Amino acid sequence: MDSSKNKTQTQYIFMTSTDEKMFCEELLKISSNIKFIDTGTTPEDEVKIYNNVIESKSKYSSIVNFDIISLDEYKKYIFDVKGYYHFPQVGKGIIQFVRSHNSIYSKNTIQPGRISASFLSDNISEVKFVNKVFYLLKKFGNKIYRTTINREIPIISDKPEPKIFAFPNAVEEYCGTNGKYLEWSKEIFLVGKNKKK
Repeated sequence: MDSSKNKTQTQYIFMTSTDEKMFCEELLKISSNIKFIDTGTTPEDEVKIYNNVIESKSKYSSIVNFDIISLDEYKKYIFDVKGYYHFPQVGKGIIQFVRSHNSIYSKNTIQPGRISASFLSDNISEVKFVNKVFYLLKKFGNKIYRTTINREIPIISDKPEPKIFAFPNAVEEYCGTNGKYLEWSKEIFLVGKNKKK
C-alpha cells in the first residue's frame, strides 16, 4: 500500500449525552448501515454493536459504516493481547469516537472526546464517509474560548481555541454557571458560544 495515500484527520469535541444522541441520529441519515461499536478492551471477542453510542457504557467507541466494510472483515482486525481483545478503532469504514468524559480534576467539568479517521485518499467511498462525518462536527460544533475562574468577574478570551469544538448542549450545560466548565486540561477552562440561529 502506498503510504502517501493514507490520510488522517482528528477533531477534539465536547459533547453531552444529549449531543451524542443527536450526532448519532444525524450520522444514521447518511446511511442506516452506520453502527457504533464498543472498542474497549475485554476478555471476550464479542463485537458489541449499537444503534446509538449512548447505548454503550464505554468511553471508547468506533463509528462503523457497514456499506464500506463487512462485519466479517471487521472481525479479522480483532486481536488478542494477553487474554484481552482489542478492536479496530480506525481504518476502512471505521472512525474512532472517544467520548467526552468527566474530568479527573473536578466533578463539575468535562474533558473533550475525539473523532479520528485514517483513510485512503484514493478510495472514494472512504473519503466521502470521512468528509460527511467531519462536516457534521463543523456544522454543529461551536467555537470555545479560554476563561479564568479565579476572579470575581471571569475574563473570557476573544480568541477561540484551535482544533476543538463544543456541541450545543455542552455549551449550554457547561457555561460557567455553578462552576460547570468545559476543561481542556488541568486548570485550562473554557466556555462556548452557540451559533446564532
